[in-house]
Amino acid sequence: MKHSVRRFLPLALIAVIAFLSSCSGSKSGDSVISTIPADARIVFHTDVDALFKAAGAQFSDGGYALPESVTRLLARDESGTVEDVCIFLADNASTLDLHDSFVFAYEKPRGITLTLPVTDRKALDAYLGKRAQPVNDFKPFGSVDALWMFGALKVAVSDGQLWLTGDPDDLAYSLDKAKENHYGLLSTRRELLEESADITVIANQDSAPESGFSHITVNFRPAAIAMSADAYDAEGRNITVEDKISVLSTDFLRYAPEGSQLAFAIGQISDWDSVEKAIAAASGVIPTDQLMAVRMILPYLKSIDGTTSLSIAPAAGAQALGSSLSAWDFTVMTHMPQSATDQILSMIDTYATQAGISRTSDSEGNSCYRINDINLYVGAPDGYLAVSSRPLVGNANSSFTTDFLSKRLAWVIDIPYGSETMKAIGLPWGVNIVSSVETNTAEAVLRLNGTSTAPLEAIIDYVASLD
Repeated sequence: MKHSVRRFLPLALIAVIAFLSSCSGSKSGDSVISTIPADARIVFHTDVDALFKAAGAQFSDGGYALPESVTRLLARDESGTVEDVCIFLADNASTLDLHDSFVFAYEKPRGITLTLPVTDRKALDAYLGKRAQPVNDFKPFGSVDALWMFGALKVAVSDGQLWLTGDPDDLAYSLDKAKENHYGLLSTRRELLEESADITVIANQDSAPESGFSHITVNFRPAAIAMSADAYDAEGRNITVEDKISVLSTDFLRYAPEGSQLAFAIGQISDWDSVEKAIAAASGVIPTDQLMAVRMILPYLKSIDGTTSLSIAPAAGAQALGSSLSAWDFTVMTHMPQSATDQILSMIDTYATQAGISRTSDSEGNSCYRINDINLYVGAPDGYLAVSSRPLVGNANSSFTTDFLSKRLAWVIDIPYGSETMKAIGLPWGVNIVSSVETNTAEAVLRLNGTSTAPLEAIIDYVASLD
């Protein structure tokens, strides 16, 4: 597990830095947002100053000194684009308004453009004169009166605004489009972008300004990274899941394995039409045999009339944690009508008998099947169909209860500092992630334990240390 994390995390962190650094959020906000065309597919508003601080950068002499861990990660970007963006913004923290940076993108082949207000044009021109090369054959367009080459970037400048782009033609195109209809005229999207968040994202369902869209925010706190997301329809109304997923029950936590490090639960799903449409759309992606299996169990899934859950914990006495089932304790539960539960239990028992699998029963009527030296407990406690690696006794006192109360969907990952799971993954600290969906908002909070370093800085330090 540790080696796979080492292979994956560097790429993931580079992607995150590229995402956040290039997703940079108003000359005043009014004038900058008016240069973003209304049909941009995705728009970010970012406080780059907050991002640099969260990554551990120190402000001095008018700019930010990037930590060594950040520079090592940036050096892994073969294109050099992400590195150029970070260096340019860090160097110009006093000449640009890093608190109010925007990035927007079209469908391919149109590229990504970052734009933000200029606060000191004279100092910016002096910097560009030393660190960049002027584009000699440049012809002014829109309000742009100067164009420079800075590494892999083109830097376009006007009296109060700057753009970083890979292709000036893309910028000229977007400025022309913004004259026709710009983002500042889209009232709901604009109000959401102007919220006080370190990062705000508006992602359209398609390129039409009248389409529905998603709204995401990210905030970097001293001891946590918090995210929220919601969605809006074409009329700008907040979409709710109230009529699609019911509030879940926390009863399942009484059967969760002791020391659970992962728990997931979802209330009753009533919108099975959407599920069936998704399955039909996946017919060309999911292998035929797997698709047939999904369709076979769909009638049973549609009979679920309450909460479905999964809880996982390291097995007591496990010598090493890995993909082996014996290394983990787990409980899967789903609330169903008694008739459906009885039918499924009968099918399981018939299969076990035919396969020669030994079976015993407890005083509650639950079955225990012995499979490859692993005990599998199956039963129907409290109206749930349950499958577990441990006896189905509902006496657990879970610390996750408040994380699931009044939620429609929620999951918790809690890897304690010093735990065998932390060591198996190769992390230098523990991780706690709490995510949930209520009526119309999804939220997630990430915390690290065993370190006093801010989460983003700690994650960057760790990834930079991997080979």
